[in-house]
This record gives sequence, C-alpha cells and structure tokens, in this order.
Amino acid sequence: MDTIASLKPDLILATTDLPAAAVKQMRKVAPVLTVKASDAADPIGQMNKNLDLIAKATGTTEQAAKLKKDFEAKLAAGKRSSPPPVTAVRSLPSPTATSPATRPRSGRTPTARSSAPSTRSSA
Repeated sequence: MDTIASLKPDLILATTDLPAAAVKQMRKVAPVLTVKASDAADPIGQMNKNLDLIAKATGTTEQAAKLKKDFEAKLAAGKRSSPPPVTAVRSLPSPTATSPATRPRSGRTPTARSSAPSTRSSA
C-alpha cells in the first residue's frame, strides 16, 4: 500500500476480486474505480464494459472508441485468415469384427485362458 501511496495517484483501478479490506485501504489514498475481473461467459464483452467505464472515469472516451474499433478490426481479420473448423471422425472396429487384433491365430478359435501357470517351456 505504501508503494501505491508514494505514486500519489489521482485514481486507483481495482478488480472486484480484491479483498474488501484492500480496497478500503486504497480509498484512503485516492478514489478507487472497481471493474469486474473477468466474465467467462463473455470475456470480450466484459473487457469492453471495463474499457468504457475506465474511459469515462479518465476522460478518454475518444481513445477508447478508437481502441475498440482497432481491436474489432483485428478480430475480424483473424477470423478471415483462420481455416474453417474441422471435425475429426475416427472409425473404430466393432467388437465382433475380425481385425488382426481379434482374429484367431493359425485358424484356432480363441478360448478362455486359465489363470493357472503355463506348463510350456520357454526353451
């Protein structure tokens, strides 16, 4: 808090996720403008709301409008240059199909394996 106070700010920007006690201390230094930290449902919309609020508080609405316009243009350019979404489909063999993994070896049919130790020699 001492660092913030040493800067002698005219306005302090804080996010809503800061503890209320911290915001209360900041208010002793300068007015505090709180903006919503994020919105997972609409991150760009929240960013624009925050930008508008900050611009209004700081008297920079024209700069904010230009910034938003430039941002939207870059988003549009990115969308135009991105390839269309691709849906991948993977076909798996059915459990009854005779793929190399399920096909019996040497013409024998698969049988249940015993849990008893094998009597075959490894030689």
